[in-house]
Amino acid sequence: MEDVIKLDEKKQKVQTVLSKIVYIVSKILQVLSCIGASIGVILIIVIPLILNYFHFEEGKVIFGDNDFVVNYSIPAPEISFEDESGNVQEFKVRLDEIINAAIRRFEKIDSSYYIILFELLDIFFIASSVIMFLVFGKVYKLFKNIASENSPFKEENALIIRKIAMLYSINVGIIILKLIVLDAFLGSNSSSKIDINMIVLALIIWIVSYIFEYGAKLEKLRNVESVEKVDE
Repeated sequence: MEDVIKLDEKKQKVQTVLSKIVYIVSKILQVLSCIGASIGVILIIVIPLILNYFHFEEGKVIFGDNDFVVNYSIPAPEISFEDESGNVQEFKVRLDEIINAAIRRFEKIDSSYYIILFELLDIFFIASSVIMFLVFGKVYKLFKNIASENSPFKEENALIIRKIAMLYSINVGIIILKLIVLDAFLGSNSSSKIDINMIVLALIIWIVSYIFEYGAKLEKLRNVESVEKVDE
């Protein structure tokens, strides 16, 4: 016989309802992660075919054997605004020049370079999607347990949270590795923009897992003491 400390009836109902909402949303997100991973697998095949089928020239993209040409001839929109003195300032945004500059950047690099880059990014996307699929599966199981039990402090729940922390930490590592690869290929500085909140969240989940483990041990000890009192 387990003797657990319960919330009052109203709070217990709120906990159950919220837990059900979370595990339903988690199941939806798990399905979306599965779809994302599937799309990523398809893109591994499609990306090389697409990038090998067209090339860039000054101001245009040519598909196939020069039989279909897409020209970027974009009118320059005019933008006007009032400065602090109340004078109206007008200028033209040359979108065609911006696009042509981007195309010239592509012209200088062999298409195989971008195929490798996009394939690597796609692999990172698939890995991240698979990890999040597993994370949402664990979240679903955790909150389903909480919704069906009187107390959330069970050893099983503590273990589930620890697995969530481990999987989420792996996903953070994948994201950081992806940014490093982008830096290496594009000469950018993306890795300096790593969201520290992801790392903090991973640490918080680890800490919560230990809190749940401690709570589970206290509750187990209390149950043992309750049984011993009954036996006396």
